[in-house]
Amino acid sequence: MINKTLLSLPFDQYSRQMQVLDIINSIRKNNKKYTILDVGGYKGATSEIHKDDTVTVLDVFDIKEKGYIKGDALDMSFGDSSFDFVVSFDVLEHIAENDRDKFIHEISRVAKVAAIVAAPTRTEGNSYSEDAVNRIYKKINRTNHPWLKEHIDNGLPNTAAAEKAMRSMGLETLIYPSNDTQLWLAMQGIIFIGSKYPEVAKVIGPLNASYNKLGPFDGGGMEGCDYRNILVGSSNNDVIRAIESSIDNTGLSFMSKLKAQNDITNAYLDAIRSISDERDSLASRAMGLDHACQKLSGDIRKLKNAEQELKNIKESKAYRLAN
Repeated sequence: MINKTLLSLPFDQYSRQMQVLDIINSIRKNNKKYTILDVGGYKGATSEIHKDDTVTVLDVFDIKEKGYIKGDALDMSFGDSSFDFVVSFDVLEHIAENDRDKFIHEISRVAKVAAIVAAPTRTEGNSYSEDAVNRIYKKINRTNHPWLKEHIDNGLPNTAAAEKAMRSMGLETLIYPSNDTQLWLAMQGIIFIGSKYPEVAKVIGPLNASYNKLGPFDGGGMEGCDYRNILVGSSNNDVIRAIESSIDNTGLSFMSKLKAQNDITNAYLDAIRSISDERDSLASRAMGLDHACQKLSGDIRKLKNAEQELKNIKESKAYRLAN
């Protein structure tokens, strides 16, 4: 049974993390425990998902935590084959294109059993989808989304180029799809809308859980339909054959994808209705406040008139004579 806490993870994080877990488990024998280096994975879920293994995280932040090392992914201080697996989740697109080969080389060098790099892949559909959800975010927040802006500035990674860099290190490779682009676009759009509207935010957790139950290998199943690729490289042919024979990379079935699309569409429509209801409620409250303000203004005018009348009386000759 899948842990409910894991099912509540954001859909894209769950997919890529569970895919990598499946890949590693496909060659695990006799409950062997592995050492795993997660490059750029601070605040990620690798330690939680690979709880039976020893996970070390390398990132750029200056903090002190157990299992964390501050370091440069382009020039790691570890020796060759220091960790059984070296993994990276959606980091490659945040690295300047000229440095990406070096990043792949370092990960491949430090890995003993296999290097695994998950990253969005450069396609026309993905560029359009990222631009679309960035426009949604920008309309809500009046600024570009920070990590999407880096994707745009750096350009999405070319999977073929990353695979070539890995092969230049003597590794044999496999590529798996991760997140159908259309589903990624719809889900991410709802998440960005939810960042502004609390009523929409309420549906995101259940929607993530529903989506995640479809299974981690949710790629489009056809070239150009995948938001992300997971590149696996190993110098051990037996490892590659074991993974290849165990992992099904066909992505979601037609019916599963249709169900996911229906769930997301319904959630999106509910989100729009929630926004409309919230706006209607705010408009009603605004009208009520406007009426109250008008009444208060009238009362203030009456009070000022009364004060003026009292002042006139006090200044009158009759008032002075009476006193």
